[in-house]
Amino acid sequence: MSRTRWLSYALVGVSSAAVAVVAVLGATALAAPASLSPPGEAMSAAVTMTGYRDERTVAGEIEASEPVEATLGLSGTVTSSACTAGGEIKSGHVVASLSGRPVLGLHSAVPFYRDIGPGTAGADVDAFRAQLKATGLDVAEKGAYGADLRAAILKIQTDLALKNHDAVLHHEETLWLPADSVRVKSCNALLGSQYAPGSPFITIVGSVSSLRVVYPPGQPPAPGARLVSFGNVSAPVSADGMVTDPTLLGEISRSPDFAATQSSNSPKPLSIKTSLASPLEVAKVPVSGVFGAHQSTACVKSAEGTIIPITIAGSSAGSVLATFEKEVPKEILLGEAIGARECP
Repeated sequence: MSRTRWLSYALVGVSSAAVAVVAVLGATALAAPASLSPPGEAMSAAVTMTGYRDERTVAGEIEASEPVEATLGLSGTVTSSACTAGGEIKSGHVVASLSGRPVLGLHSAVPFYRDIGPGTAGADVDAFRAQLKATGLDVAEKGAYGADLRAAILKIQTDLALKNHDAVLHHEETLWLPADSVRVKSCNALLGSQYAPGSPFITIVGSVSSLRVVYPPGQPPAPGARLVSFGNVSAPVSADGMVTDPTLLGEISRSPDFAATQSSNSPKPLSIKTSLASPLEVAKVPVSGVFGAHQSTACVKSAEGTIIPITIAGSSAGSVLATFEKEVPKEILLGEAIGARECP
């Protein structure tokens, strides 16, 4: 037999076998293999443990001092102003000009009430010295006006191009600020308006003295010591929800968010972040395994048939996060397999 004829017979044989296999598959195609059958409903599930911080954003009720109305001793037309509602004003900068005369915004523990120059001494001079020293100027901490204070004032007048270069801090061209950085509630003297000495120039948002954390009804926090965070600062929360940490309160006082809440006659709560100080170890339980829920309590049923009470700490992606008073079961029943639907 020639090689060509032998290959033809071989191919015919393979084709016939393939047709036979197709015929068999065609006859059984409607019956899927057992391994491909849809799975039945799960009757139980393993209980896994995880860390839970209960991170959430809640309302913070603010207690703040009354707004401060800052005034000037100058009169004239407002020819420039750094004032914007909700904006920030920092000590040591020119905040406005009246008829072209620059006005210096300056913080001091004692409000300015007179010129500070030769022959002056007292609490206001000492407070002014402390502020200058805090900014890095080489002055003594206390004492009457002297050569060091003269040099420091002259440097400020020169650097900021103030009208006077006489080494005297003139009360009328200084806007006293209650802090190194303040937020503006409202601008009382608008650009181009006529300003009269002693009238409000800007109204400064009051400083925050305390913060109370408020949780939505029916959503109590997970048990444990908690923190609140605002910006880059965190602080502890007392058992009654109060926060008094001065660093955090100062961060809030200087923020535009706080200024926005104070811009009306009815201050609004501030949004803050809160979480557990240390993660709480909780069990991750499928929702279908939890029954008899009432407020923060519920039950699960172990694979051995024991009904076990749980305390609900939170939820995550279809699971209930819970704590157990006693030993955590390795496996719980789900859905119809539970049977009982009431906690004992």
